[in-house]
Amino acid sequence: PSSLVGPDTIDGAINLRTLEPTLSPHGLLRLSAGSFNSFTQTLEDTGTQGRLGYAFSLHGTTSNGDVNGPIFDSNTSQQGQVGSSVDGKTALGKLRYAFGNNGGGYAELAFHDQSVMRDLSAGLSSYPDPAVTGPPGLPIVASGFEGSWLAAHNAGYGLDVRVPLGAAAGTEPASLLFCHYTSLVSQSVLGPGADTSPYLYNDRDLIGENSLEFDRTFSNGSLTLQYSIRNENLTIAGANSGSGDINLESIDRRLPAALSVARHAQDEQSAAGSVANPGVDDTVLAQTQRAAVLRYSYDPTAKLHLTAAAYDSDYSIFGNAIDPRFGFVYTPDSRSALRFSLGTTYQAPQLPELYVPAVLPAPVNGIITTGNPNLRPDHATEYGLGASHVIETGPHQTDVSVDLYRVNVRAPASTYQQSGTSDAGCGAAADGGDGTPCFLSYAVNAGDGVYQGIELSAQRRLAPYLTLRAGYAVRSAFLTSIPPYIQDSTLVLSQQDLGL
Repeated sequence: PSSLVGPDTIDGAINLRTLEPTLSPHGLLRLSAGSFNSFTQTLEDTGTQGRLGYAFSLHGTTSNGDVNGPIFDSNTSQQGQVGSSVDGKTALGKLRYAFGNNGGGYAELAFHDQSVMRDLSAGLSSYPDPAVTGPPGLPIVASGFEGSWLAAHNAGYGLDVRVPLGAAAGTEPASLLFCHYTSLVSQSVLGPGADTSPYLYNDRDLIGENSLEFDRTFSNGSLTLQYSIRNENLTIAGANSGSGDINLESIDRRLPAALSVARHAQDEQSAAGSVANPGVDDTVLAQTQRAAVLRYSYDPTAKLHLTAAAYDSDYSIFGNAIDPRFGFVYTPDSRSALRFSLGTTYQAPQLPELYVPAVLPAPVNGIITTGNPNLRPDHATEYGLGASHVIETGPHQTDVSVDLYRVNVRAPASTYQQSGTSDAGCGAAADGGDGTPCFLSYAVNAGDGVYQGIELSAQRRLAPYLTLRAGYAVRSAFLTSIPPYIQDSTLVLSQQDLGL
């Protein structure tokens, strides 16, 4: 309940903390090598000069991947080559200027840049019926998707300014924090894998976010007010236009050798055409999210700690939601803790999940995957109960913990897929298919569902550098109701959801 990430998360959020400036200088140079011709390089440096702190990190990784070799494509009756190689690079930089008493205020500029080239052919390829035969010694696949690549570029820029308010006697009872962040994610999909799912289109996703946060501390509590505005524009370039539009900023300068010179020339010609004719068959999906949160933490005694929060959020395409949350931690002594939390939350669909092209994408193993413009957010009520206890302190410290949780989800998004055996060669004869209809797969709001589980853990320190840990967990995720209009699908009541 103390999370300020927002209410649009089901069962929690992951906060990624990136490299920060340090008071004393630190540096790191790391080179590594592993299986499948995997190599990584990392160079990092942090420190402070006067009031200016700095941090930067450069990282690169290349790998041929686990699956890489020849196959026999039963759909084309030809031998091909599939792989799972990856070539990626990242850069991160931060400059922070401290001001005010004891450096309590600061202004920080940050940027990150990431590019990747990934071979999709092995991941998209599917194995056919075992009765299909081919050349001895070659794996047989129904659709090889040879030559399918993803080129992506992700860049982000941020500005954070924190201003102490009313500092007195060396304390900072209040502060104001402004944060701005802009990110641009662009990708191009090359080869037969393009346009086969809502996440494999050539697109650009531009996100801009601004937030203002007020924090006030008290002798036995703290108050936080935050308001944020987030705008997102997703442009899907030239879908089904036949032009093969390529986002130039997402193409890595060093295309892999597996892409032939002829294919490279064709891609660049298509890219030039898209620049000359911008907006051809482009689809733009946009949304604005506004969110306000009020959070108060209160410690009525040294043993009881309470937190209450309320979120008011509004999506331009999904409407308004108010979500309260509450939690407490009771510590009867320094070795024990009992915790409980409850609240409501929701999870809105991502924009690609709403997109349906004018012409449905090509089938993968007889299944067409597309979006659903009628998909709505799933809402949930969450309960959590846990306890931990230190059995023994000292050089052989031993502690145990138990956590139980239950999430009642209303209309959760689930993958709908028509039941039965689909024909890998399905599709209209005019498109090269055998005339049988292909099955559809897309996300739907499927009735109600439950996430619940229990986690037990214990650990004991055997020596200063040796600790023994043991754990056991049961995690369940299943639907409790399915609307009649989707009952003829792979969704099943009271059985673990596929993929969870």
